Amino acid sequence: MTHVRKKLRTVLACLAAFSLVAALSACGAKSEDDRPLQRGTIEGNTYTSTFAGFGCTLGEEWTFRSEEELLEMAGIVAGAVSDEELSELLQQSNVVYDMYASRDEGRCSINVVYEKLRVLQSLRYDEEKYLNESQEQLASALESMGFAVGSVSRGTTEFAGRTCQNLVIDGSYDGVPFYEELVVIKRYNYMIAITFGSYGENTLGEMKAAFFEVEG
Repeated sequence: MTHVRKKLRTVLACLAAFSLVAALSACGAKSEDDRPLQRGTIEGNTYTSTFAGFGCTLGEEWTFRSEEELLEMAGIVAGAVSDEELSELLQQSNVVYDMYASRDEGRCSINVVYEKLRVLQSLRYDEEKYLNESQEQLASALESMGFAVGSVSRGTTEFAGRTCQNLVIDGSYDGVPFYEELVVIKRYNYMIAITFGSYGENTLGEMKAAFFEVEG
C-alpha cells in the first residue's frame, strides 16, 4: 500500500502542471490586463491570497509545503538568486506554484497554481474552454501512470463564495479509489487552478468547504 500512496502523491502534486495546457504554447506578448503577480501568504494554517481572491484555513493535521519547496517545484533554487531576481523570475514565469498542502501521508492534497496568460490566450480562453481542453490531457496523464480512470465530468461548483467551472475525475489504482477535482478561476492575466485530490475516501467537498472569499 505504501507504493500506491507514493504514486498518488506524485500524481496529485503534478496534476496541476498537466492541466496547464495553454502554457505549452504561450505567446510572447503581454496581456492587456497584465498585472504584477502577488504571492499568497501562510500564517499558521491559514493561506490567504488577495491576488487570487480567496483563502483557506485547514486543520492542524495539514502540512503546508515551504516557500523553498514551492520554488523547487518551479525549478528555482531558493538562495541562489537575490530577492529582486526572484521577484523578476516569478513575474516572468508561465507557471507559479503558490500553495501545496497535504494530510494523512498524502492521501489528501490541495494545491494552487497560477498560469500566466499571454495576450492571445487572454482573449481566447475562459474557464470553460480552458477545462474543455484540459480534460483529455488530465485523463491521459493518469492512465499513463497506471490509474484506471472511471468517470470524467465537467460542470460548476460552489467555491469561496462564487460559482466556478470545475472538472472532476474519479477512478482507482490497484483497486483503491481516488478522486480529483480541478477548479479554475480567470483573474487578471492569470488562470488560477485549484486542485483537490483524495485517496481511498472522497473528501473533495470537505476540502473545498475550507475556502473563503478574500477581497482584492
